[in-house]
Amino acid sequence: MIHTGSNLIWTLCVPYYNFTCQMNSTLKPIQSSTYHNLRCTTSFWSACDDNQLRSIKSSYGDGSV
Repeated sequence: MIHTGSNLIWTLCVPYYNFTCQMNSTLKPIQSSTYHNLRCTTSFWSACDDNQLRSIKSSYGDGSV
């Protein structure tokens, strides 16, 4: 399922195969020409803690989060 009201697409990456199965929709970063990691200092991330766990804050066009 793709949410077209957002500029984000959530997918399950191969290294996290122990999480809920999503019907063979896993992303294989090594096979993707557009995938790339974002550094913790990138403005996309709203916070990074000492364990390098990241949270994302994104808003919709109407201002809702």
